[in-house]
Amino acid sequence: MLLSLMETGIVSELKTGRTEEIRLNTRVYAACNDVTELAEELRSRFIVFRIREYSAMDYKRVVFRVLTERERINESIARYIANRLVKMTRDVRCAVHVSRLMTKPTKREADRVIKILKSYDSFLV
Repeated sequence: MLLSLMETGIVSELKTGRTEEIRLNTRVYAACNDVTELAEELRSRFIVFRIREYSAMDYKRVVFRVLTERERINESIARYIANRLVKMTRDVRCAVHVSRLMTKPTKREADRVIKILKSYDSFLV
């Protein structure tokens, strides 16, 4: 259905033995982590933009903001988590996982969670 919509702007639906068509003025936007996993006939309908990985400084800035604003982690722990993870990953979600798995907001607890996640290769992205 998505391929047809993107190609023709028409959505077809079969209802009680008859086909109903709706014409839509539609734009489709998508995001993915690995464009090579998309079927070629779908991928060819998109313009692909590759976004560079965060620099170390940008990663720490984004992690700090996400952890303090969204996750309500205190600033010193958020900064600590960002500084620890920047050596292992550029995936902000890893920092969120660490913050959510912590049982108390301490550097020792952050280290404990990071050690556990690292032992399961959780930072390989």
